[in-house]
Amino acid sequence: MKTHNLRNDAEMNEILQNEEYKFYFLQLSASWCAPCVRVTPDVKKLVSSIHNEHAIYIYCDVDKCPNLYEYLNIQGIPAFISIVQNSDKLFDVQKMTSSNIEDIRRFCIHTGIMEETVELQK
Repeated sequence: MKTHNLRNDAEMNEILQNEEYKFYFLQLSASWCAPCVRVTPDVKKLVSSIHNEHAIYIYCDVDKCPNLYEYLNIQGIPAFISIVQNSDKLFDVQKMTSSNIEDIRRFCIHTGIMEETVELQK
């Protein structure tokens, strides 16, 4: 799974237009948010254990991308968004808010970002 840190709102559109990816795993976070800071290292370990060449993990600091945060209608952080391209080349979007890595892992399995057999790296 590739990774990318968004620098601004416009980059998200560029990434979504890249036909290389079918699975997008977006984390909305902030440096001032204690639960975000606490869970981010675990999320990065989880992401490093996912071997899907058609997937990308996108880290978004909400202070750098306020329009994206507002557009996605997020009610709190850390938030996780799964964007999966279906067979009609449309995007299925699911959202969750949690700072529990097991919740995040189950979300990735449920949305197809990762397979259930993937183990968390220590």
